Amino acid sequence: MGIVFRQSVKTTIVIALGAVMGACINIAYTHMLVNRDFGFITYILAVCAMLQMLVQFGTSTLLQTFIQKYNAADERRPVLFTFALCVPLITVGLLCIPFFLFKTQIINYHNPADRGNLLTFYNLVPFTVLLWSYMTVFDLFFVSQSRPALSTFMREVVLRVCNITLMLLLFLKVITFTVFVTGLLLMYGIPVLVLFLITAQSEEKVISFNWRAFTKKEYGEMLHFSWYHLLLFASAYLIGSIDVLMLGAKDKIGMESLPVYKIALYIISLMLIPSTAMTAATYPMLNKAYLNNAHDELQSLFKRSAINILLVTLGVVTILFCNLHNIDMFLGKGIRYEQLLKIFSILMIGRLIDVATGLNNDLISISRYYKFSFRISILLVGLVFVFDYLLIPRYSVYGAAWGTTLAFSIFNILKMVFLWKKLKIQPFTYHTLMLFAAILPALIAGLYLPFVMNKYIDLMARSLTIAFIYAGMLLWLKPSPDLTTYLASVKKDKRLF
Repeated sequence: MGIVFRQSVKTTIVIALGAVMGACINIAYTHMLVNRDFGFITYILAVCAMLQMLVQFGTSTLLQTFIQKYNAADERRPVLFTFALCVPLITVGLLCIPFFLFKTQIINYHNPADRGNLLTFYNLVPFTVLLWSYMTVFDLFFVSQSRPALSTFMREVVLRVCNITLMLLLFLKVITFTVFVTGLLLMYGIPVLVLFLITAQSEEKVISFNWRAFTKKEYGEMLHFSWYHLLLFASAYLIGSIDVLMLGAKDKIGMESLPVYKIALYIISLMLIPSTAMTAATYPMLNKAYLNNAHDELQSLFKRSAINILLVTLGVVTILFCNLHNIDMFLGKGIRYEQLLKIFSILMIGRLIDVATGLNNDLISISRYYKFSFRISILLVGLVFVFDYLLIPRYSVYGAAWGTTLAFSIFNILKMVFLWKKLKIQPFTYHTLMLFAAILPALIAGLYLPFVMNKYIDLMARSLTIAFIYAGMLLWLKPSPDLTTYLASVKKDKRLF
């Protein structure tokens, strides 16, 4: 796991840099834009994110998993890459038929106050979906090559630099709101171009139309794998984003309710940075262990990664939770602290269960049981849709938060039970309890530390207090052998990665 820790630290640094930029962007949005315009941007990007997952037809996961089977000289490698690039182009074309045929009905389904923005930017959605889908394809390819930091840098840093640049131009009144949103929707072309050029330099051959390189049986296997992973990841993504989509369409005030929910979701995304980084670094090793039928290694990787991810996540979420009052002071007057605290607290429950149950989704997706994830995902998409449909009109943002948390909880608990029954693998050990014992003193200190001078000093003092207490408890209890090994290597080599 040494390489995992080093890759995770590198990727975490890149993601954290992007997170700082994202924080600046969201803070600026609350000051520069009215709630409805901010809500519209949140909604339209959520729609594009959902559609790009669908149009890939599972080929990005196919590329990520199957590319390791073929060496650089194998003709099937560039054919597989070409297949992964052609599918989104075809599916976006097919999507455009109902998308434009029912344009009027789709726009009229939304709150009348939101229809003007929708009408203005409606035609740009297919272009954004295609560019975003290609970015995901390249992203997962670099993950499969154990180079997640590169694609993460493009996604988390480069895109946000573009976003900040557009915001600066809008603030200086160099561009209009229409040009600003157009830029937001089309800027995904930049990382796609850069990642393609880097791939072309690292691969002997990227594009090949020699479709006969694969047999009919191999194509059948790939299509079968792609189809089920399309349904799996699309449904899993829906569980995480349907709350935003339903809020924008079903809430009594329409997209005006989205900004506070968006801020809460963004803070939740900060909590998930360690999980994102360590999952990307662990996945290739997990995949190889399964392909090699090394059950003991697979079980060890799964348990250790679960402990390591939860270890860092608990520290991050405690710092965020104890600093919500400081975060609120940076935001515009349209965001109310009471709402933010309640929404974050509700969402936090579901995400902690998600993190604590380990890489269950990743392990099931590479196993012969991958159909199971699809089946329960479809069931849970239906459940979360029902939850949101019933709760949002009555409880607004709180209903959306509870619907998502219930879905995440049920989803991950069912997968954990399934993995135990089929592979005899589960994420929990006595080290898990040690982690919660380690974080408890830090949480108490963070909650009860008196406010210190101003938001900047209080943020720093509270965060450092939590970090020092938690670090001390971890060094004492030693719940993660990998952390101990990693710290020893840092001390010896004098470098983080």
